[in-house]
Amino acid sequence: DHRDLHVRSRRQRQMCIRDRSTAITNLYLNSIAAGEMSIEEGLNAAADELYNLLNKAGKKTSKLPPL
Repeated sequence: DHRDLHVRSRRQRQMCIRDRSTAITNLYLNSIAAGEMSIEEGLNAAADELYNLLNKAGKKTSKLPPL
């Protein structure tokens, strides 16, 4: 059934977005913990990258102001 394919495709896309956002968050948190960047730099960079990821996926969201 066409609807089943649509539901599976949508679920797979949502899982991909979730996994990618977790990886982005972990990457920047690890960089902050290692002292490679300040907390503000890391959180701002993560917020920008997450915003771009969601925008590219067609999700409507607003951008957070920098810290």
